[in-house]
Amino acid sequence: MKNSKMDELFDFENVDTKQMLKEAKGKSYARIILISLSMAVYIFGLIYLQKIQITPFLLDNKISEIDSYYNVFGANTHLGMWDEEYRFIGSSASAPKYKIIDGKPVSLGEVKAPGKVNFNEFSLNSNWPKTDTKDVFTYDGVRKLQFYHPSVTYEAYKNDMSLVADIPDYKKVEMGISFDKPYTLQEVQNMLPKNAKFQWAWVDTYDETTLQGLKSSEGTPSIVVSEETAAGFHLYNQVGEVIEKPTEKFVENLELALRNKGDYYNDLKAVDEFLKQGNETINNNNIRIVGAVITGSPKDILSVQNEDYVKAAVLGAVVDKY
Repeated sequence: MKNSKMDELFDFENVDTKQMLKEAKGKSYARIILISLSMAVYIFGLIYLQKIQITPFLLDNKISEIDSYYNVFGANTHLGMWDEEYRFIGSSASAPKYKIIDGKPVSLGEVKAPGKVNFNEFSLNSNWPKTDTKDVFTYDGVRKLQFYHPSVTYEAYKNDMSLVADIPDYKKVEMGISFDKPYTLQEVQNMLPKNAKFQWAWVDTYDETTLQGLKSSEGTPSIVVSEETAAGFHLYNQVGEVIEKPTEKFVENLELALRNKGDYYNDLKAVDEFLKQGNETINNNNIRIVGAVITGSPKDILSVQNEDYVKAAVLGAVVDKY
């Protein structure tokens, strides 16, 4: 009797045995699927938790890098509040980019993170570079400022005062002026006319190697410095309020920017090393200014046109007074 049951149990052609094996196999597959799904959910959950923790950190770092850049570079350029959007894939942030022209903002589009500083530059001169006096615009149609370093000789110096003379009085004007030599902040404040608002100062951060790179060679003109790559400091903050001790604020912004060690670290480090002049810290009294951004009515801007310290004058943004 026992032998008969054993024979039936191991008789794989037996109907009952087939059913039992089928049920066991089904349970085994179900168990494997359930375990696999549980592991997948667990792993996905871990990845998601890490993602929502790491993504804001990485995005904030990128935002900080771009903010730091515009705290040191970018003539009379400000960034507004960042709008952050977090996604499992493709988190991003954007901020308005603008100038203040005698108390009135002018939009320059926006900047995005992650990403790098967008120079947003357009020139009608298709054979650039062949002159030192080309007109440059943003793709929004706003004129871009350019600066001429006093230690570099240019074939021609841009002078847009004739354009300013044709601008009606109900407009507000931005003008970038390049000086004939370096000056202290106090000297610049004393020599600029009081009716023109001194908005931003272009700081001399160019060592001999950098200056050599700006100078003309083999048929190419000397390089004019674009507003995005000019280092300097604001005299008014992003809402138009006067900044107390602007040179100290500039040094503070530079030190904060260097802590990020991001995409722009080398550019910032070069500025820092030049200003330190071999010392451990920057002496504010050693900061020299080689250009400025002034804003005001056309009449206010024209008040500097015959001054000896003005080597070049480049028209920037123009906006309605009201």
